[in-house]
Amino acid sequence: MSILTSKGEKIMETAMIETTEFETTQTIDPREAKMRDIIEKGKASLHKALEEIQHEFSIREDMAVRPTAIDFLIQDHKIQPVIRDEAYDLTDHSQGQMLTRAGIPAQFAQKLMDLEENELLSKNLKRLTERMEAIPTTGRQKV
Repeated sequence: MSILTSKGEKIMETAMIETTEFETTQTIDPREAKMRDIIEKGKASLHKALEEIQHEFSIREDMAVRPTAIDFLIQDHKIQPVIRDEAYDLTDHSQGQMLTRAGIPAQFAQKLMDLEENELLSKNLKRLTERMEAIPTTGRQKV
């Protein structure tokens, strides 16, 4: 079939082509196969991550405590703040935040725990968190 302009010029031609269906084996690009594998693994780990987040929020307990009221227990490579004689577990993220706020590099804290210098780490945390009360949190210091 042809379509012609008013001047008789051919602008488009279409043809009907008859095809016969037959079965072919399709090979998948190795990159596509790898991507599909990553996606499938991601789906499985996403479900697990969501369950962990839900569990963390169900057991989370936020509290406002003066730094001088916190002691620290270090055991099994974990730092636990002790408040009113009760030790609390920290997530890796919250432990990192606490160390940063105290000014202790996480690698240094890990090294002390590896060397089983738990008492030294505990004393450093206690001393540095007590001093946080004296540091203004607004970013401005009085001169």
